[in-house]
Formats: sequence, structure tokens, C-alpha cells
Amino acid sequence: MEVSKEVKVYTEEYLLNKSKDRTEDFKEFYYTLRNRILELGDVDIKVNGKFLSFYKDNRPFVDFIIYKNKIGINLNIKKGDLRDVLGKCEDQSDKNHWGNGDYIIWIEPDEDIEYVMSLIKQSYNYKQES
Repeated sequence: MEVSKEVKVYTEEYLLNKSKDRTEDFKEFYYTLRNRILELGDVDIKVNGKFLSFYKDNRPFVDFIIYKNKIGINLNIKKGDLRDVLGKCEDQSDKNHWGNGDYIIWIEPDEDIEYVMSLIKQSYNYKQES
């Protein structure tokens, strides 16, 4: 049996271009949201084959799962600690899922980025008890 020596490196571009049907509007939406998150402060991005994570102080606070026309945003906040006044987040604390945290919100390009950013800021500022 022959083993491949190729090492696959995943990038944001790989995740964005994985679907050939993805529109330029969607990509623009992604970069707008991404840049708003980077404006929060000292944020690093790490990508694996299924999702990408935004880190603050070596802790992932938000994960993006990029689908064809929407993004699943995992918020790394424990169940009961998120203020979601519009009730748009799903509790995933008892489910197996990609990413970190107990909440996910699904967002499409025509949705309100300001509300989603308010949730992301909560996760960015969240201090988990050790």
C-alpha cells in the first residue's frame, strides 16, 4: 500500500471556494463579518477542514461552519450565560457538533449583522470559570 506524503493545508479561501455555487455576494458578506470580528482586538484565525475559529488569548470564542448559502456561528459560551433577546440561537449543549460552545446561530447574507455581532462580542468578552 502506498501512502501519500502530501500534507493538506486548509485556508479561508479553500472553505469559501469549496462550493462552486457560492455567490460573490456571499463571499462579500463573509469578509464583512470576518473583518468586523477582527476589529474587536487581538484576534487570530485558525482553519481546519470543516470550520474556522477566531481566537482571543489562545481560546476560540467563535467558530464559523461555512455552508453553501449560510454560516453556522458557534458561540463559545456555556449554556445559560448568553443574552439572546431575539431567541435566534440554538442550544447545542447536548449535541455532538463541530466547533466550540453551547450555542449556534445560523446567518445568511440578508440578515442583521449588528445583532449577530452583539452575540459575537459577548463570546469575545466571555470569561469561562476554570
